[in-house]
Amino acid sequence: MASNLPKYRDLPRDPSRSPRFAWGIWGPSDQLGCLNLLTSERRVAAAREVREGLSFGLNWGLDQMRVPPWYRTVLRHEIFSIAPNCNDDRLEFNTQTSTQWDGFRHWAFPDGRFYNGFSIDQLQDKNNKTNGIHEWAKQGIVGRGVLIDYVRYSKQHNLEYDP
Repeated sequence: MASNLPKYRDLPRDPSRSPRFAWGIWGPSDQLGCLNLLTSERRVAAAREVREGLSFGLNWGLDQMRVPPWYRTVLRHEIFSIAPNCNDDRLEFNTQTSTQWDGFRHWAFPDGRFYNGFSIDQLQDKNNKTNGIHEWAKQGIVGRGVLIDYVRYSKQHNLEYDP
């Protein structure tokens, strides 16, 4: 299941930009980037690796942020009655309140272009759905990961670590 990705040194480079970029590897209208590598075959291979069936939540709880950074807000959660014996919830939070994925429309290259060359004006058009994380969610992000207990590792190897 080797991929035929170009080496970093072989990626295109525009003299007006400093980093190389991988735009166009999967075509000019691609919105998945390296998530294209999570094929059905790779998901099946990942499933074969399961030994104990354990699962781990990797997200940070919505209520964990005590001091919001950089113009963000903390979670506001209200539980209210909508009928006898029935409650509902109202949540207000910034997407950076917890673990999150930054889509390809979140940060631009230094020259102002986003993944596959889109401008901020194009991506802020409410009718343009390009480069949103909704494309990633369509098939889910399922693969194989390796969890490392770095706290234990650092203790065993006398490495200084302050989580």
